[in-house]
Amino acid sequence: DAMRIGRLSVLTEGWADSTVDYMLSGGIAVSERIKELSMPVLGIFGRQDGIVEPAPVADRLVRELSSGNSHVDVRWVEDCGHVPHLEQPADTAGLLTEWLQQRGLLETTAA
Repeated sequence: DAMRIGRLSVLTEGWADSTVDYMLSGGIAVSERIKELSMPVLGIFGRQDGIVEPAPVADRLVRELSSGNSHVDVRWVEDCGHVPHLEQPADTAGLLTEWLQQRGLLETTAA
């Protein structure tokens, strides 16, 4: 289902022209503002991401945030590509839950 929904935009009339216009505009430059973050950050990456090389991206995230006012933790989801929350939702939720609990941001519930 996620793949079909993800493809809806490319099936829309005018998609190609809009995409080119967006790319030529420079898009959204998030990387220039990432150092402004001042809270802990959790980066969750799929180990087998085929869209970006995950290790260099994770390394850059740590480097960029460490030079600012934030701290980043990187967690890996095995047997997973570019979209961990869709490909391995239970593993991703588990990593997020554990990270929040370690920081006292989420209470541990009894099983």
